[in-house]
Amino acid sequence: MFDGIFLSKIKKEFEILISGRLTKIIEIGDNDFIFEIRANHNNYNLLASFDTNYSRIHLTNKSYDKITNTKSFTLLLKKYIEGYFIDEIKQYSSDRVLVIKLTGYNEIKDKNSKYLIFEIMGRYSNLIITDSDYRIIDSLKH
Repeated sequence: MFDGIFLSKIKKEFEILISGRLTKIIEIGDNDFIFEIRANHNNYNLLASFDTNYSRIHLTNKSYDKITNTKSFTLLLKKYIEGYFIDEIKQYSSDRVLVIKLTGYNEIKDKNSKYLIFEIMGRYSNLIITDSDYRIIDSLKH
């Protein structure tokens, strides 16, 4: 069972990703993503699944095939956060919500921040991208 206590243990494992660069975002299913992160001279794959029955987030070494026709949400993620650096990883209260703060440069070379919010709540799981003021840019499930 994936609960807030289990997520806090996983969050500690994710501390090796802080200051890492988000190099690639791969869509491997309708609700599944791989975030490739380069940190401390190593490559890490962060798997995030928002499936209604098997929602989860963890590091993985397994290789997956990416799907051929990517969704517009994946393209939006690539546009906004690919190449950004991970500044902070925190858990909202002791809930099943993980917030990753990303900092980087946009198209006109202005430094800005974005937040990736992972809600790992079974059938209500969602991935949300916001700006630095937590205004929602888009989400996987509306």
